Amino acid sequence: MQALTRSICCATALAAALILMPTTLVGQEIPELPQQQCTAELSPAAVPAGSDAVRIMATLSEDVGAVTGVEGTEESGIAMASPMDMPRTEMAVAGGQPQPIQMGAGENAWALWLNTSGAEPGDHRIRIIADGGVCEAPLSITPNS
Repeated sequence: MQALTRSICCATALAAALILMPTTLVGQEIPELPQQQCTAELSPAAVPAGSDAVRIMATLSEDVGAVTGVEGTEESGIAMASPMDMPRTEMAVAGGQPQPIQMGAGENAWALWLNTSGAEPGDHRIRIIADGGVCEAPLSITPNS
């Protein structure tokens, strides 16, 4: 009999605790931490307008996987270079067409070939697209001299 009374008391106490629990805790979502934006440092940070293929090195602030593309804003006129427009090197001739995206020597470093033939001089932003995210970087386009 004592065991039954003790069980009823425990069950009643548990039920009362659940009922009296503040409703703000029930079903409350855990706030998401702000996600850090991936950025890239470009070298050189300024390239001339009017080039079919200009090489830049991009060092990404975090590992977002393999880089698969580069986009400029529509107004910028910056695009990925075509492999046919890239300069031929001895290695490229032996291995087929040169590629506009190549892994760099450092960690999170990539060699990128851009087409600036339709680019407007000024300060722009490019998006470096990778398997695991997108990184943004500022790029200045200088007038073709």
